[in-house]
Amino acid sequence: MADGLAPGMLVEEFPGRETPLEIFPDGATAFIGAARRGPLDTAIAVDSHAAYERIFSIAGAESPLDRCVADFFHAGGQRAVVVRVANEARACTIRLPGSEGVLVLEALSPGDSEYLRASVDYDQVAPSDTFTFNLVLQRLRAPASERVVEQEIYPRVSVQPGAERYVADVLLESRLVRARLPTPPTRPRPTVSTAPGYPVSWAVAGDDGADGRAVTDYDLVGSSARGTGLFALDGAGPLDFVCLPPAPDGREPGPALLLAALRYCRRRHAMLLLEALPGANDADQALAWLHGLNIAGENVAAVFPRLAGQGKARERSALGAVAGALTRTTTDEEPALGSGFRPTHELPAAQQQRLLAAGLNLIRRGPGGRVVVAGGRTLAAADCRVPAWRSLAARRLGLMIERTVLHGTRWVVFEPAGSDLVARLRTQLGTWFESLRFAGRLAGDPGEAWFVDVDDVAGPDRRSRVEFTFGFAPRRPRDFVIYRVVQGLDGGRLAQVSAERWAIARPRCQAPPPGALSPGTREAG
Repeated sequence: MADGLAPGMLVEEFPGRETPLEIFPDGATAFIGAARRGPLDTAIAVDSHAAYERIFSIAGAESPLDRCVADFFHAGGQRAVVVRVANEARACTIRLPGSEGVLVLEALSPGDSEYLRASVDYDQVAPSDTFTFNLVLQRLRAPASERVVEQEIYPRVSVQPGAERYVADVLLESRLVRARLPTPPTRPRPTVSTAPGYPVSWAVAGDDGADGRAVTDYDLVGSSARGTGLFALDGAGPLDFVCLPPAPDGREPGPALLLAALRYCRRRHAMLLLEALPGANDADQALAWLHGLNIAGENVAAVFPRLAGQGKARERSALGAVAGALTRTTTDEEPALGSGFRPTHELPAAQQQRLLAAGLNLIRRGPGGRVVVAGGRTLAAADCRVPAWRSLAARRLGLMIERTVLHGTRWVVFEPAGSDLVARLRTQLGTWFESLRFAGRLAGDPGEAWFVDVDDVAGPDRRSRVEFTFGFAPRRPRDFVIYRVVQGLDGGRLAQVSAERWAIARPRCQAPPPGALSPGTREAG
């Protein structure tokens, strides 16, 4: 029987001692939307379009989410995290009758497109054993098809709750079904004939599955308490971008969803990627959309126009392709989308300049006729107090540093206090910042590109709490962006502080020059 976690206990592993921090840690691009199949409200990592298709898509039907993920990998993306949401979707069931009751298997993925079937036999099972049987599960590409997409074989499972291979426990490992409880007292009848030459027969899932109603913005936002919608990404690891593809009926994300997504991205140190509404075809329409968006800040980037569609579709979302291209480079270079992509239309140079000045990134033809993502801008305001955050590359660097330092220094809480701890922390962060500087990500020589200052932790009353400050210069030497980090047993916090505030708080330390400003203290962790 499967072992369960103790109720109310959460175990999370951190390194016992400092470990070298990754120079360019890989993040993922998150896609949240409606798919025809797949687990609900679960963050599934996929590293190829084929892996996505196996889990989420069906033959002959393509959703906007399907197209976005396909474009992401075609444009060079390496790792995506997909969350499928639905509104009142129901799972189909397979019924396996026995002499006393029916074993009901419920599809793990709700919807009417699972196409599951099961077979039961008693091969290599003692005739006196009335509880044990062999189970084979298959998912087909299409109904009444013999093209098997997935198959799972479970030999010698039992309907007895106390058995070592109790069917309900064994199927917790299945990617296709779960056993509905309680299980019947005796095993199901075989579906396979014992007569020679007879074909294998199957119990096919019923038509009780349903896709449910149209997905709403509230379904996409989800619940933090239940870990649904956006909050299903909580355990997905580091994120670079969050994308909200259009709904299957063409509806675009509304204001409440966009605000919730932006807040979530700020908490997760990620970028929200947006695009102009369908049908926008000139600078005036794009700017009208941008001004009416009422969503701005350094954690948002927007693109215009959309991509030309395929087949009868005039246009399609550009989110997947743009995210895939941007994840290939972390610099200000204009990444190419690759073959097969073209914008819905080309804008005159004057209109392009207006949109770039407003902070929109453009999909346009670059040198050599390549289709590129130009601009490299966030939607940070023109008077942003950290001018570097108007650059998408600089902001992505800042987000990577935030999440890497916050997670990578958790070890300090569990180490003995003293000067040795201070030295080890400084060495860990200093080595990492020097690697970033050597790679060209920070500006200036040592002392101009970064600094680390650790509070005294030698006292016996430290109470498992370590505080330190670091700064880095993403654009100009000594033009520091400064963060204050607090690591305690109750978690880690990271806040951005201004150079003046830092100079007051640490008067004996050499403070950055007066022009090195970042916003007033702001919670970022």
